Amino acid sequence: MGSHPLKAFALLCAGILFWLLASRVAGAGKPWESDAYWYFWYPLCLALAGMAGFFLRDDGWIAGGILVFSQIPVMWLQNGLGAAGLFITCILAIHGVAIAMLAGRIAVRLHAQ
Repeated sequence: MGSHPLKAFALLCAGILFWLLASRVAGAGKPWESDAYWYFWYPLCLALAGMAGFFLRDDGWIAGGILVFSQIPVMWLQNGLGAAGLFITCILAIHGVAIAMLAGRIAVRLHAQ
């Protein structure tokens, strides 16, 4: 087993724990039902995606997707997941992927110098 699947699995586990924490702290069934989701939890997820993207460099883009999509198992375990939840998560993942990809490109350029 190479390091890429291991890194992806570690990111998935970290993301699930992150969103479980967000739901528990907020007392919400779904992470985005929390009042703090838009001004604290989601921006923090994007920041984590950027940091993970920076460390993964060329493969950094996947970090944003994994961290945002890790909300899906949390929602599914806590109170079911509908089509609307999947759609919203796909839209939210675009930002995470973009930020992680940008951070990865910055890391590649800094490493090349």
